[in-house]
Amino acid sequence: MRRPLILSPGHDIHAAAVHWGLHRWGIDACWPRSGSIHDVAVGGVSIGTGGETSLAIEGALSPDNIGSIWHRRARMPDSFPGAPACDHEFLRQEWRLVQQNFVALLEGHAGLFWANAPSAARGAENKLVQLNAAIACGLSVPPTLVSNEPAAVANFRARHRRIIYKSFTVHSWLDDAGGAGHIAQAHLIEPAMALDEASIRLCPGIYQRYIDKVADLRVTVIGNRYFANRVGSSAGGAFVDWRAHVACDDFTTQPCELPASLWSKVQALMKRLGLVFGCVDLVLDRNGDLHFLEVNQGGQFLFAETWSRSHALLHAMCAMLATGRADYSIDGAPRLSYQAFLDSDACEEWQRDTAAWAPTAKERASVVSVEPAARVG
Repeated sequence: MRRPLILSPGHDIHAAAVHWGLHRWGIDACWPRSGSIHDVAVGGVSIGTGGETSLAIEGALSPDNIGSIWHRRARMPDSFPGAPACDHEFLRQEWRLVQQNFVALLEGHAGLFWANAPSAARGAENKLVQLNAAIACGLSVPPTLVSNEPAAVANFRARHRRIIYKSFTVHSWLDDAGGAGHIAQAHLIEPAMALDEASIRLCPGIYQRYIDKVADLRVTVIGNRYFANRVGSSAGGAFVDWRAHVACDDFTTQPCELPASLWSKVQALMKRLGLVFGCVDLVLDRNGDLHFLEVNQGGQFLFAETWSRSHALLHAMCAMLATGRADYSIDGAPRLSYQAFLDSDACEEWQRDTAAWAPTAKERASVVSVEPAARVG
């Protein structure tokens, strides 16, 4: 039987849960804990030609042995036990290029199922490409400006009054002077607030018209299915950035359905971007209209199963990888749940191993996938 291959590092709880789920179904998925093909668990890789019409991939990673690839958060090799330290940079560069060549060669193999294909994932990570694709698919996108020109930002705010600032990447750091922690996240810029022109010039940002929203929608797309949750406050209304409020008492979620017309547009977007998996963020305004913000092709998603036990997210991902099809069936196999994984001996073992991979609290904070607090709706 052709095995699923999981390319994500050992500290990724999503990879651990899916590996556990597939094992529960009797499927021995290949999961190199380094997140790369340079791992003794894989058994090596050989690519060559012996007069054939094309290069052949042999060994454990041959398409004869691998049916689907979850290219979640692949890593480049970085550890080379037994090699002199002076050789590590050369080995690192060689493995990086070999892995890039290997993945590109595999991507051209018609018999493999990718979630997501590396070239599509790289394209989808570009937020402006996303927005262009969303507009082309008929999704409503808030007016947007990307700029480091103070005058352009000021004019944009003058037109739209309340605007949101967002960074291109998630980043956290400590203040060298006082040691205070900071995180780059969405910030609401009100009409009366002063604009720091020096900061704007230093770093381009994404500025969008603030949607006066009543709720956020978190939509996880797994193949031809979606799992949606409405996120908001028990007092009514929505948060500027719900991720910063998951542990608050007034944070609420509930499962919801998308209008059929909107789901078809989301499907068109996924197809246009070449994705079979993604976490889509939408906002619902006071007129009942939904607006697209972004899709994260490698986003965290299993925490949404704790919001609503009716959402079989782990089951769906395992089914898609097991069958190698976007139109997978969720019937005919024992039901998997994320909570069952969290309660399992496998999760306890994963937690022990994670502590070994990242021995300090600071290192764990920087590498371990941290799930938002569980609140079942």
